[in-house]
Parts: sequence; C-alpha cells; structure tokens
Amino acid sequence: MGCGVTMSWLCHIFAIRLIIVFLSSIGLAISVSVAAAIADELEHYVHRLVNEHRVAQGLKPLSFNPEISAIARRHSRDMATGRVGFGHGGIESRRKKIAGFIAGAGVGENVAMVPAVLPNVGAVADWLESPGHRRNIEGSYDLTGVGIAQGPAGEYYFTQLFVRTTVYRPETYESDTPYTRPVPASRDRKSESRVVETRQPSDYKRPPRKPRHEKDPRKRPGRKRTADGWVQTLD
Repeated sequence: MGCGVTMSWLCHIFAIRLIIVFLSSIGLAISVSVAAAIADELEHYVHRLVNEHRVAQGLKPLSFNPEISAIARRHSRDMATGRVGFGHGGIESRRKKIAGFIAGAGVGENVAMVPAVLPNVGAVADWLESPGHRRNIEGSYDLTGVGIAQGPAGEYYFTQLFVRTTVYRPETYESDTPYTRPVPASRDRKSESRVVETRQPSDYKRPPRKPRHEKDPRKRPGRKRTADGWVQTLD
C-alpha cells in the first residue's frame, strides 16, 4: 500500500520511527552481547586469579566446569535483577543441581557485588581478605564454576562455586604421582632367646575328695538313735 502526496509527511514520520526502533533494537542487542562478552572474560579472569593464589599456597588449581558456571551465572543474574537478595539464598537448590551430574559432591560458594569501576580485581581481593571466603578459595576442592552478571546500575554480581568430587585427592600442585595412603613403616622384630623354667616334682598329695552324692548319714548301716543322740555301732 503506497502513500499519497497529501500524506507524505506522515509516511516520513512513520519511516523515521521504524528506523529509530530498528537502530534501538540493534543497539540493545549489541550492548547485551558486549555485556555478555565482558562477563565471560571476567569469569575466566576470576578463575585465573583464584588458581594463581592456590598455586602460590602449594595447592592444586581448580578445573573450570561450564555446567557449574551456568548454575553460578544464574544465581548472579537473579541477584542482579532483584529476583533474590544479595547473598547465598537458594544454595541448597544449587547443590542439588550439581549433585544431579556430580554424585557425592561437596559444595562451597563465594558471592560478591563490585562497582563497575573495579570489576576485574575487586571480588577476588575482597574474598582473600575475608577468612570465610578465603577458606573456600584454599579449600579441598578440584572443580569450580564462575558466573557474573551486571546489574541495572552497572554493578557486577559475582558467584563462584567450589566443588569437591569423590575422586579428589589432596596432593599438592607439584606432585605428579597419584595419591596413595601412606604405608606405615615396618617394625624390625628381634628374635630373642626364651628361657623356659622347669619345675621340680613335689611330694604333695591332694586329700581324697568326698563323694558328691553322699547318702543321708542317718541311714548308714549301724546308725541308731538313742536318748543321747545318734550313735554309730561298729561291726
């Protein structure tokens, strides 16, 4: 359907509005993709900083797991959008999700909210200054996932999950040998000569035992009862 001459100015306004909407949608898509790319880069940067600290402490580095990161990223997005409060709300749900593909896993979690001007160093630096967060970073874990989302004011929400699998063994980073339970040192037993004492025969004889089922003495042969009592007559 074409536009008439008298309605040309309305057609121009409508076309301009379409162009503005189109450019706005492109700009929104670009900004979202840029924010996602920045968040992805920050996630791997946090993973690298945490591993550098663990290696400096003589600990094994953590392996980055995309599935765990997706769970962490969802929590960061929920905090950024206000769906949940800032903190560890819903941690049991995240543990159950991880247990769905990693049986018997032990899970720890660190969260942080950092201004837009310090997204790259603020979270890990704050965690290392906190005893509880530092215990997670230096804990007995072998897998990790990092999820970051940006809030409406430009702030960044960080979630890092720490997972200990059933095959984890606490060997140090420098160790190349598989973990084995230490074998106790063997004890050297010295063969010592034993002295056996011999006993000299004794002249002692045991007295004869009384019969176990002795009859009533009143019924013995020659037993009589008198005014003075029971007497025994001898043959």
